[in-house]
Amino acid sequence: MARNKHLAFHLVMGLFLAYLLIPLFVMGGAAFNDSRFPSILPWKGFTLVWFQELLAETRMWVSLRNTGIVALAVVNALVLIWLAFRKPDDGAAKQAEQARTALQGFLQGSNDKVERELRREITESSRGGRQELTQSFATFQQTVV
Repeated sequence: MARNKHLAFHLVMGLFLAYLLIPLFVMGGAAFNDSRFPSILPWKGFTLVWFQELLAETRMWVSLRNTGIVALAVVNALVLIWLAFRKPDDGAAKQAEQARTALQGFLQGSNDKVERELRREITESSRGGRQELTQSFATFQQTVV
């Protein structure tokens, strides 16, 4: 009975992993196909165009930078939290208080930086939208007149 449960568990886990990994392999192969849309069939030839377009995309680099900033912030916060809440030894109460103070300052600084970045991005995107709207309105006025 235990052997059947063990076999069933491995079968279910194998099917689950196949369910997760097969689409990744398919899309990985489709990324190298020279077709208009990412697909494996019909194979039209090998290309790196998708990757060249990805590297040329500035939003991707901004996203990668933001991901790195968030990752570093999380690691720093976790280290500070660990330092603040680890079991203190003799004379470590002062160090724990310093770590808590540093953590509060770090979190406040991180929040301010993220807020400034978001405000800047919103301002830039709204500025572009206003320019596009103004240009569309001017074109409409010229068309009407």
